[in-house]
Amino acid sequence: MERFASSIMPAALPFRFRRALFVAVLRAVPASSLAALSWLVPGGSNAPGANGAYYVTGLTIVNVATAEQIVTLSLIPGPGTISPPPAKYTILPGKTLLFSNILGDVWSLRGTGALRVSADGPVAVFARTSNLILLPTFLPETPNDKFGAALPVIEERSLLLAGEEGHSGWVTQSADAGKGDRTNVAVLFPDEAGGAATATLLREDGKALSSVSVSYDSPRAAFLQRNLSAFTSDEVSAGRVVVSVTRGRACAYTATADNGTGDLTIFPAGRLPAVAAGVPFFTVSSGVAQVPGREGAFWQTEARLANASGQSIAVTAYLLGGFREAGPSPGGIPVPGSIPRRDLFVPAGATVVIPNLLTSLFDISGSAVGAVLWEAPGPLWIATRTSTTVNFSFAKGTSGLGSAAVPIDSFLTPSDGPADLADIGGFTRTSLDQIVDARTNLLVAAGPAGAICVFEVLEFGGRSLGSTRISLPALGWGEFNLASLFAGLFPASPLTDLVRVRVSVESGSANVQAAVKDTDVHDTFLYEAFPIAPAPRPLSAPLPSGIWGASNGGEGLMVDTAKIFVDRPCRKGTFPQPPRLDSQGTFATLGDYVVMVGPPTPFTAVLTGQTDGASVTVSVSWIDGTPLDTITTFFLGKPYTLPTSGGCPIEY
Repeated sequence: MERFASSIMPAALPFRFRRALFVAVLRAVPASSLAALSWLVPGGSNAPGANGAYYVTGLTIVNVATAEQIVTLSLIPGPGTISPPPAKYTILPGKTLLFSNILGDVWSLRGTGALRVSADGPVAVFARTSNLILLPTFLPETPNDKFGAALPVIEERSLLLAGEEGHSGWVTQSADAGKGDRTNVAVLFPDEAGGAATATLLREDGKALSSVSVSYDSPRAAFLQRNLSAFTSDEVSAGRVVVSVTRGRACAYTATADNGTGDLTIFPAGRLPAVAAGVPFFTVSSGVAQVPGREGAFWQTEARLANASGQSIAVTAYLLGGFREAGPSPGGIPVPGSIPRRDLFVPAGATVVIPNLLTSLFDISGSAVGAVLWEAPGPLWIATRTSTTVNFSFAKGTSGLGSAAVPIDSFLTPSDGPADLADIGGFTRTSLDQIVDARTNLLVAAGPAGAICVFEVLEFGGRSLGSTRISLPALGWGEFNLASLFAGLFPASPLTDLVRVRVSVESGSANVQAAVKDTDVHDTFLYEAFPIAPAPRPLSAPLPSGIWGASNGGEGLMVDTAKIFVDRPCRKGTFPQPPRLDSQGTFATLGDYVVMVGPPTPFTAVLTGQTDGASVTVSVSWIDGTPLDTITTFFLGKPYTLPTSGGCPIEY
């Protein structure tokens, strides 16, 4: 989105046909109501952008509780935008509040800013910003939001604090303003006293592109953004931005727009993942593709890996989602169904760009979709963009969706409770007062213990329309069309076009996203199930530290606060402490394993187990779920005999 730099006036453009709004009570609420929860949505807009674009932000709020919720909407204005009074609404249980143009609908404003959504109980929040384009097949006075992206929704307790840094590795700027991409770097200070931050732009090799950092500073709450031209006059093919907060609290993001279509790719500038010494870090990019789509589209995924550290980081990528290659793995150990993998290095400070991800990394020439599991011993910023070229009379360029890789530790589990997906389509109806122009695919990635998920589809009014259960194996991946998933459950009804989905993980863990595809142009919005599970490791390790010995006296586990060291005859493994245990005390985690038979062969494996606090039963599997070791029970404090060197047979 571009900065709004003209005068303030009521919205002049007519809004699109209103989507159904199922809110039984929508009234003013006394100002004495206290908000218990608060989320920030940076990047709200009802304003023109470069190359004739006009950006509008939509907002969807679902009351997921069993009691009515008081919701307060506040605008933290950008430059040139007035600060309007907050607006309060009451949403009945299960109901949905939907705005197609939040600044225009609520405050009759044109301008930019960030939204604060406060509620006195749990709600689910979704937002998107789109470039309005007048399609010739529609009434000329009816703009339709096309070519955009979902906006980040940030829980206030997760804001960057003074002394912390946020990183985004997706920055591109073309020298030709009519082609390629442009990028804005935005910073939000939500507190009354404002805040300050500096942003530094670095090129692919990690060297600074700008001689000085660009300053963001405000004495009051503010939403500020700068085009990349404020950092450098050079063309930037693959830069990254570091935002350093020096005062107050803040959040930041980069928004890259295609100069032809105005399509946005938005990434929050977030903290780098915490990585314990000697323990690998695992994260997943869901929905990577190299596949034809409808109406001549061809979707391809590009990846970027940014290393902000001073040391080179080795990375291993595994392709998940049903892809298997026959034959032995390196080192001669037979693997009945090995997962395609690729090793690469990200130099210190550098950003590595991987175009055509599935061909470049995995030598796949045909059509393919799936997910990539990334393993690294150090913190990396990893993200993907899946896009296609478009060539319409009204827009030429690219359209797609961006997604930051999701840490395995932050997958949803049964203890997290249900999560919701809203602002999605999938059931088609056209009438005089309603145009539904989207279809939805659910992207589901399972954790190392696999996943059993229950999906319930509900009307925007809250009525349940049906449910279905999906089971995936360890590190399995699947893409499920929403209409096909629930085919036959619904009668032909005018109420089945706008829906939301509630997902509950019954066992294991899963990351669930909704890819919402516009049916008129090749554009897709990506929403992650809300709320997002916390990513940090636990303050206390689920498995107590100590020596765990097996009943046979020759095997053992050595456990500390960060890792589990598995010691068995002729094989060893180092696994991270699991982030949590379920109600039965079971866990699953990924780590490195070495079989000491012949030439030592390291590989990534899954450690699954169950503990009652005094004993733990574990087994090791390949990451495709093929069992490797027999199940063994270890007892806390029980001594065992350390393996002697040279005790393994030599086999060639």
